[in-house]
Amino acid sequence: MTAALEALVRHARRCAFYRELYAESPEVVRSLAELPRVEQGAYWSAYRAARERVLCGEHVDGLMLSSGGTTGAPKRTHVSQNEWTKIAVAGSEALLSAGLELGDRVGNLCTAGDLATSMLFIHASVLHARVPMLELPLGSALPPETLAERIHELSVHALVGTPSVLSRVLEAYARQRGAGPKSLRKLLFLGEMLAKDQADQMRAWVPGLAIASAGHSMVDIGLVGVADPSCALGEHRELSECVRLEIVDPETGAVIDEPGQPGELLVTSLVRRLQPMIRYQVGDQAMWVEPPGPGRKYQLLGRAPAFWSLSAGSYTFADVERVVAEAGVRTAALQLHVSREGDRERLVIKLVPARGQVESAELGARVVELLLARLRWIRRDIAAGLVAPVTVEWCVPGDLTLSARAGKTLLVVDTR
Repeated sequence: MTAALEALVRHARRCAFYRELYAESPEVVRSLAELPRVEQGAYWSAYRAARERVLCGEHVDGLMLSSGGTTGAPKRTHVSQNEWTKIAVAGSEALLSAGLELGDRVGNLCTAGDLATSMLFIHASVLHARVPMLELPLGSALPPETLAERIHELSVHALVGTPSVLSRVLEAYARQRGAGPKSLRKLLFLGEMLAKDQADQMRAWVPGLAIASAGHSMVDIGLVGVADPSCALGEHRELSECVRLEIVDPETGAVIDEPGQPGELLVTSLVRRLQPMIRYQVGDQAMWVEPPGPGRKYQLLGRAPAFWSLSAGSYTFADVERVVAEAGVRTAALQLHVSREGDRERLVIKLVPARGQVESAELGARVVELLLARLRWIRRDIAAGLVAPVTVEWCVPGDLTLSARAGKTLLVVDTR
């Protein structure tokens, strides 16, 4: 283990959380793999009990940020001024690596306010870029039609935002100008994965549009990976000066070093000292696509499965994804809506068809039929009158519910 990592581990032991976590670990460790993983649930439970348990000092400058993510459980992140500057400088390099250039007029469509991070992160990254660029902080709160008008009016060259917001804005942008000249030529996404079908649709709306990731980042950690021209959708390179990434077997915890083998992504931040993050479970699945080395390329494989419940049954989001695929339905997006109607609970499966996928009532019925066959407790609860019949709704992206704070498409919307 490098001297920097050894110093980080010694520093982390100053706070109660890591002292307790490392109680049975050797005083001197040779590799990160000798240390236990940091489970999100345990970490944030410790924070909620007393934030001093996870902080290695008093927070007197910088920023306090929050992520509700897609779970709705707020988590506070404490970043010192020095740490934020390092994160912003790394972010500026990520934007340049993704294709931004001298003189670009950059429309920032990220979420602002309520301790949200993305608008601030992109704002700071543009300002710290080593080549001059102009930021246009448009945000994501305005209607798509209004944002499209601003893009035309201000001759925006590049947009940065979540795929969910960008899709709605690009559709309105293409509709307003039709086949006429357009200033927009670049799109950088962050906050959630962009599917190939989504990218194809975006290029259909704006021919010639260059699409790239603004970087793999998260509120809990900061910037984790950057995309360069060699990276396909979902691929990034480890930001070696800021983090150490590990991919491990989710059951055994064994480190996976071979390319092409999926596992759970763990992140250790070399920047965060006020609130250390060491072998932190970020909730992503990934695999290496290159042999070991600095800036090693990896591919994101989606979030760890989300859980949801209906009556007394507990299920995962992946359960429904498998059913939809088995029914032969190709989707650009999928969202579950769980609600209560009188004394019964209700599940609605919202499907956004992929390009070329034909919508039909028969296909929707097939999805429901397979769901009840695979998740038999739901059939039982419907028969018992505890759950209303499951329904499928064919939708467009604008019909899906986004996180009010982060602008991401929620996997599960539970209004009970």
